[in-house]
Amino acid sequence: MQFQLEKTLIIGMAIAKKAAAKANMDSKNLDKKTAEAIIAACKDIVENDNMHHLFVVDSIDNGLGGSVNQIANKVIAEKSGTSEKDVNMSQKDEEIYSVTSRIASMMELDKLVDKLESLIFTIENRGSKFETYSTVLRRDLSRIKNVRHNLCGINLKSNDSNFLLHFVEYLARFSKKPLYVVDNPSDFVQNTDAYAETSSTLKICMLNLSKINSSNLGVTQVAYQVSGNDLTISMASVAGQSVEPLLAFNLIQTISLMADAIDILIKEYE
Repeated sequence: MQFQLEKTLIIGMAIAKKAAAKANMDSKNLDKKTAEAIIAACKDIVENDNMHHLFVVDSIDNGLGGSVNQIANKVIAEKSGTSEKDVNMSQKDEEIYSVTSRIASMMELDKLVDKLESLIFTIENRGSKFETYSTVLRRDLSRIKNVRHNLCGINLKSNDSNFLLHFVEYLARFSKKPLYVVDNPSDFVQNTDAYAETSSTLKICMLNLSKINSSNLGVTQVAYQVSGNDLTISMASVAGQSVEPLLAFNLIQTISLMADAIDILIKEYE
C-alpha cells in the first residue's frame, strides 16, 4: 500500500536537500549552476505544495528511509533539470531520512506548542473555576518544550569534513532548528529513546486534554489513537534507527491529531 508523504516530511526533506546542495557547492563537489538549480527546486517545494502529490511512497519503508530519499531525489532532479546523483551527492539514506524526520517532528511540535498555549489562554479567560485545567496543561506545555531538544541531535558521517561542517550549518540555518551532531554515533543508531520520550510526554498531555473534554467524542478518540501510537513507538524504539520511518510516522500523526483536538477544545472553551 502506498500513500502521499506527510507535508512536513516533504518540507523537511526539501530543506535537507537544499542544505546539502549548498554545502556541496561550498565544498566544490557541485558546480554553482547545478547546485543553484537544486536549491531553487527545493525552495519551491518548501514554499509551494504544487509538487507534494508526487511524493508517494510505501506506507511502511523497508530501507531506513530509502524510498523517501529516492522519491525526493527523483522529484527534485526532474524539477531542477539535474541528475538524481547530483541531488543525493554526499548523502546516505538513513542519515538524510533521520535528519528529515527530526526537522519535520520539530516543525509539528512548534505548531502544537502554539496551539496549546492558545488553549491555556482561552481556559484562563474563563476564570478561576477552570484553574485546575490550565495548571495541568501548563505542566504539559513545560514538559513538551523541554523534550523538544532531544530531537535536535543528528548523526552524520562523511569523509569530507568540509562538506559536513557546511551541511550542519545550513541544516540549522534553513530549518531554524538548533540541530547538532551527536557525540556518540553508536548510541544514536541503537537507541531512539528521543522518540519514545517525546511520544510519552505527548500521550500524558493528550490524556489530560481528554479529561477536560466535556462531550466531544472526537477528542476522546484522539486520546485512544495517541495512546496506541505511543505503544507502537515504545516497542519500535527497541529496534533503534532501523525502524525510524515507523517511529516518525506515528509521532507526526500523534502531533497532528493532538493539534486537531486542541482546536476543538479551544472552540469549546471560548
